[in-house]
Amino acid sequence: MRSSSDGGAAPAASRRPRATPANGASTVAEAAQATRRASSAPTPPRPASASGPDVVAATAGRGAVASEAARSLRVGTSAGFRADDRTIELDSLLRHTGILGSPGSGKTTLALNLIEQVLERDVAVVLVDRKGDLAGYARPDWWQATSDPVRARKLAERIDVRLFTPGTRGGRPLSLSVVPDLAQIPEHERDRMVQYAANALGAMMRLGETANGSARRAILTQAISLLAGRRGRGELIDLISMLVDRDDELIDRAGRYDDRLFKRLVQDLETVRLGDADLFDATAEPLVAETLIGRPADGSVPLAIVSTRFLGDVERIQSWAAHLFACLSRHAARAPSAQLRTLVMIDEADLFMPAGAAKPPSKEPLQDLLRRARAAGLGIMLASQSPADFDYRSREQINLWFLGRIADRRSIDKMKPLFEHRPAVGAKLGTLEAGRFVLLQEGGTAEIERTPSLLRTEQLSEDELLALAAGKVRR
Repeated sequence: MRSSSDGGAAPAASRRPRATPANGASTVAEAAQATRRASSAPTPPRPASASGPDVVAATAGRGAVASEAARSLRVGTSAGFRADDRTIELDSLLRHTGILGSPGSGKTTLALNLIEQVLERDVAVVLVDRKGDLAGYARPDWWQATSDPVRARKLAERIDVRLFTPGTRGGRPLSLSVVPDLAQIPEHERDRMVQYAANALGAMMRLGETANGSARRAILTQAISLLAGRRGRGELIDLISMLVDRDDELIDRAGRYDDRLFKRLVQDLETVRLGDADLFDATAEPLVAETLIGRPADGSVPLAIVSTRFLGDVERIQSWAAHLFACLSRHAARAPSAQLRTLVMIDEADLFMPAGAAKPPSKEPLQDLLRRARAAGLGIMLASQSPADFDYRSREQINLWFLGRIADRRSIDKMKPLFEHRPAVGAKLGTLEAGRFVLLQEGGTAEIERTPSLLRTEQLSEDELLALAAGKVRR
């Protein structure tokens, strides 16, 4: 395991294991690398699945060639008597994944099993960790307490773990820019990116939906748009100065508003600058795609874990997440790809995309990311233990659904849009055992026993998160 840091070598606590794995051990990742090195040789055609390329299919056998194995992910075994292996195609994750289940259903280990396999296949990963139970990969010795320590150690040696702790100057903070970087963003996309930035900042300022709040948000949007057009990393102080100085271009755009609105907006921004200084600390690493998933020179695979434990209340978490989702959307607009290059797992996704009329600042950017990410080789995995609170209006953007045990009838009723043409699915959800899931996929439905992850999950304390993020844990 590696841990990257700007401007120098990785901290001692974050360096990957040095020992060589046992002779003869191999992983799919190594097979995939060997296949790439042999690019001069003809590639054998991949056999077609009997159920179609994206439908769950039984694995053909143990002697599959490396190229075939590298394109498949083992999700578990069939729940029937034969217990055949069940796989999905790697690139099916491009059409996004939903994992829903009550606490104790096994959804986290199901998700991490998939994540470990995509990391072995050279796909970068971003984990949005709400509780601290996804950050175990940052522990130097996590691979030792696994069912397959040889494979786990090889994975630990392969990945570059970056544990971020926004909301505190301890650990490894991330700095927000109030002005989005619109370089290489198509002209027709820019207004939306600016609006997302203004909404996220407005939520931190507690701008409501009153006429006064809407007017201040409109002025704020114009100011951010102007700063974005002038390029450069726009800081809060630049935004405040533009308003205080009554910038000529800003007055041309918004000068008909009452001057008192400008003064109130300056006060609001000053409150954010002082009260949320830890989020805008210019000495911290910037929240940009390169920080999260930029490839290091040694070729290791980025695993960025963003802990939201230090962000405070729900509104602050949602506002910060809006910046993250917009950052990923801008990356998607700049970097088209037909193959899966990055997988983003969002834990407790119902917090960011809630059901009903609620519109936190994170909702539209996440919905937008679901629409545009596929074209950039970016897959989104949404996990929730509160299915009744999740907004299913974006379900058409999600190709794969893993549905675990659901304890209450209300949640099952809310989920009906997912299986309206498969009524038998709803009847199963209340009786599934822990670790069993119904997999819904276009053209197929299967009940599976999920394969557990290598990582044994447990909730890390805030002190341990900060120490691991800062590289202060001794090996």
